[in-house]
Amino acid sequence: MTTIRPTQITDISAVIELINDSWSRTYDPLIGKEARLAITDKKHVPALFEDEIDMPIGESVVAVDETDSIVGHVGGFDKGEVGTFFVDHLHIKPEYFGKGIASKLLDSLSEAISNRAQRIELTVLQGNERAIGFYNKYGFKAATGENEDDGLDDTPSILLRYEI
Repeated sequence: MTTIRPTQITDISAVIELINDSWSRTYDPLIGKEARLAITDKKHVPALFEDEIDMPIGESVVAVDETDSIVGHVGGFDKGEVGTFFVDHLHIKPEYFGKGIASKLLDSLSEAISNRAQRIELTVLQGNERAIGFYNKYGFKAATGENEDDGLDDTPSILLRYEI
């Protein structure tokens, strides 16, 4: 049985470990280990996750198992565009794939931001077919001709949107 709850400051190290493990599995085959490490060393730092918890424009929730171990996480920030929330990361432990955890996390996030956002945006690297398939099934649509960024290490990304 998993429970969804707001991320706490004491969760940050476990969240970073979860995300780094996920990035290793997902992005090493796409961009290589060296490039992935260079990015994660700069991006996956406690201050980012503290901001998601403490700042009014941030939002972060975790999925925990019956022992209160973190098995999933989603987080991000209000985007500069009014009414848009940008999901910076959504990661699940592999043994929890296919159990509805990612959907529950997005449902909880959507509820938490519903008073300030009408849509969620995120980017997925081309080639990350598992994530693309999940987001399409959840209801995200590709923003044709638009992109949040250029991807990672020359691997382009796809901008996806979901209307809350």
